[in-house]
Amino acid sequence: MMTQRKKGLKGFSLLELLLAIAIIGLIILMATRYFTTVKSGQQASSAIQQITGIRSVASSQIAQGLTPAYSTICPALPANSCNGTTALNFAWDSPTTGTSAFSYTAGNTNYVITINGIPSAVACQNILSGVNNELAKTGTPAPVANDCVATPTTLTLTFPAA
Repeated sequence: MMTQRKKGLKGFSLLELLLAIAIIGLIILMATRYFTTVKSGQQASSAIQQITGIRSVASSQIAQGLTPAYSTICPALPANSCNGTTALNFAWDSPTTGTSAFSYTAGNTNYVITINGIPSAVACQNILSGVNNELAKTGTPAPVANDCVATPTTLTLTFPAA
């Protein structure tokens, strides 16, 4: 037996209210996923720019017979690329993941950029392919890199010094 609403009664039924809440919840869920994807893409793009900038400055300094170090690389990079003169500053660095690093010893044939705390293997692969694409534009060989498997990932890029 169906009950009918009394005429003149205003308001929403419980079913209508629950349906509206469910729709709002789905919209929030989709927006959160989209935001996370966009943020990850922006962080990867920033990391690619930093890596290619570091590579450019370090290679230039090595070609001039200098020994690149934080004190000589950081001033040539965009603001916030370095954490003082002791570490690189990438979006994912934190006390739990550690800081990212640049290392080169005079006379070595390679220099290394290490990025810690990349949140996913996909983000790591995006950074690696982005760096390779940027270097391919200038005819520079791709760096030797570790596999992007673990999460959070540490990406180690080894570039030839020459």
